[in-house]
Formats: sequence, structure tokens, C-alpha cells
Amino acid sequence: MLRPKHLLALEFAYRALAQRSRRHIFWVPAISRDSLELAYRDIGLRLRVAGITDDNADVKKLVKEALSSSGGHEWVMIVDNADDGRVLMESLGTSTGLARLLNYLPRSDRGKIIFMTRSRKVAFDLTPSKVLELGDMSKAEARELLTVQTLRPELREEAEAVDKLLGLLTHLPLAIVQAAAFINSNDVSVAEYITFFQQAGTEIELLGEQFEDNSRYSEMDSTIARTWHISFDQMRKQDALAAEYLAYMSCLDRINIPRSLLLLP
Repeated sequence: MLRPKHLLALEFAYRALAQRSRRHIFWVPAISRDSLELAYRDIGLRLRVAGITDDNADVKKLVKEALSSSGGHEWVMIVDNADDGRVLMESLGTSTGLARLLNYLPRSDRGKIIFMTRSRKVAFDLTPSKVLELGDMSKAEARELLTVQTLRPELREEAEAVDKLLGLLTHLPLAIVQAAAFINSNDVSVAEYITFFQQAGTEIELLGEQFEDNSRYSEMDSTIARTWHISFDQMRKQDALAAEYLAYMSCLDRINIPRSLLLLP
């Protein structure tokens, strides 16, 4: 199952190819420096960049120069999972003039780069004036996602329970997919899953259960609990006060928290 951000990127890529059938589309995971360099090597091999297979070749530099040149086909590079700004923006500790991975991204009138990230800060750091924010899934979209993932025809008879579950999961795609995986593997109804979910102390257990998800990279944890911890750790690094407020709010309730309790100006 593809995430909404991936669907949007794929739709853009499809339309780009429809306009120019010879346009190149490159998918570059920014999970780590290694994942980006491996993607660059694949691009170099695909384009038959001179010197790409040489020993000690500077793969990133060769690919950047090839895509930045005025010749060749048009291209679109989709930089996926750019959630950790340090991967692209921290110094590589080299003695060359290109000290960050960000500096190895090509620049050309014949190409475009799309960054996909869950971090608003990273988005504005990378493209401050061209940020497109995806909204939350609607109730209908969330219901359809759960239906597709569970493949249970009886869900139509559990409409009230389904709506309650989607509300508990706040329409979050990854949480819905994980809930569907639990329902499938344990052969329980939606109502039974809600009962498990609402039992004290079971939320972390349910949302921390591993499940297979072919739309995510193998080196990434697929659980919503782990994903939440990653996001929270990133927030704590970027805005410690915001993290403190969130931690405090989690002890009160999940909705309708009076502003006066937060001592905000």
C-alpha cells in the first residue's frame, strides 16, 4: 500500500512522462548517506556516466555533473524520506568544496527535484518558497484504506465500529495499516480490536507490533510506535519547548485541552 505522499509523487512522475516520454525519473531515498549514494550509483549506471565504475570514483560528483550539464534528456528526481535534515545538510567532514550531500544535488533548467518529508522544518529549509503540505485523510479515504487492507466484506456491517476505530487512530494511514495487519493476522473483528486498543496499557503493544509493509524501505521500522518516537525525537531536537508541551498535553487528554492550561501568551 502506497502512502498519499508517494501516490502524489508517482502521479507527478506519470504526468511528467506523459508530457515527455524520454524524460528520466529518478527515485532517491534520503534515509541515510549510504542509501543516497547507492541511488546515485544506480543513476550513473543507468545513464552510462563515464568513470562511474572506476575504482575510487566520486559517484556523487559524477552524477551531479552529468545531470547538471546542458545536454541530455530532461529529468525529475524524487528525494524520498528526507525526514532527517542532517542526512542532506550536515557536513560530510571532507576536505573538498562539496561538504554536504545537499551540495551534490544537480542544478539544471532541464531537471526538477521533489523532496518528500514529514518535517515542516526540513521542507522549509530545502525549499522555503515551494512547500506543498498534504492534509489529513478524510473519513471516506480512511475507511477505504481500512477496507482495502483488511479485505473483510463484513466491514460494511461494522460501520459504526469502523468509524470509531478510525477516530481512535486519528485517520493516520500507518496506524490504519498496522491495525488492519493485526486484524488480519489474529482474525478479530473491528469491535474486538477496539476493545483490545482501549484496554489500559495495550495501545503501545498493538501499535508496536511488527508487520510487513512492502511500501516501506527494508531498513525502516514499520511500526507506528517507532515512527512516532522518531518524529518526537526530531521535534525535541528542533524545538525543545514544543516537545515539553506535547509531553505535558499527553498526560491530560488527546483533544479539547484548554489553552489556559498551557500558559501560552
